[in-house]
Amino acid sequence: MVSHLVNEALAETIAVMLGDREAKKQDPVATSVSGDISTNETYLPARVCTPVATPQPTPPRSPSSLSEERVLVKTPDSSPCVSDNNVAFPVKEILLKR
Repeated sequence: MVSHLVNEALAETIAVMLGDREAKKQDPVATSVSGDISTNETYLPARVCTPVATPQPTPPRSPSSLSEERVLVKTPDSSPCVSDNNVAFPVKEILLKR
């Protein structure tokens, strides 16, 4: 009996979520213990999707505000790359000196 009520509630919930109210009518309603059939249907209003207006684009900044906010930062020069094998120390020597 409890599983029947759970199944009926799930079927109704799924039918409402899918917008298919006829799904509940296709499944036969089981009789209760006393033998009478009672249906308690709740009709919800149809879901209406209201279109949302596209927001207006952000207006471009005025040229005067651009010059005030602009900060020039000089990129530092790169350090020279030494790729000679004679200059580089092996990792073992560095670990031994510590």
